[in-house]
Amino acid sequence: MTIKYPQPLKFHKKVAQLQVDLVRPKEDDSGRLKDGCLFLSVAKAKGDDSGRMDWDNKINMKLDPVDIAEIVTKVRSGAPAKLFHKSEKAGSVTTLEVATGERQGTYKWFINKSVGEQKNFGNIYLDQRDMFHLFTMFEAALPVISGWTA
Repeated sequence: MTIKYPQPLKFHKKVAQLQVDLVRPKEDDSGRLKDGCLFLSVAKAKGDDSGRMDWDNKINMKLDPVDIAEIVTKVRSGAPAKLFHKSEKAGSVTTLEVATGERQGTYKWFINKSVGEQKNFGNIYLDQRDMFHLFTMFEAALPVISGWTA
C-alpha cells in the first residue's frame, strides 16, 4: 500500500500546536523533479480556554534538507539551531530558533514571521520524547524529500 499524502505529525500543547507536513517531490511541466520539503506550522491557542488553536494566523516555515540537518545536528550537540528565511517575493522574513528550554529535558521552538511592520510569533516546548519522535521523522523524511525513495 502506498500512502500518497501522509498525515501531518502533530504536537499539541496547551499554548500552541506544532505540525509537520511532508511534501513529496513532484515533476514540473518540463519533466524536471521539483524538490520536496517539510513544512513546519505553528498555531497559538485561541486564548478562550476552548483548547482550539488559531490556525487562521498560523506561521509556516519551509524546511529543506540543509535546514533539517542544521536543526538536528545543532540540537543534538547541545547548541541552539537558528534558521533565517527571507522571501523577496512575499516580502517576509521567517526565523526559527530551537534551544534548550528553561525546564530540564525541554526544548523551546520559537518561530517568528515579519511581513513589513506586521509581526507574528509562536513558541512551543517539546519534551525529550517529542524530540525523539520529531527527529526520527525528520531523518526518515530526508530520502523522501530528496527523491531517493518513492
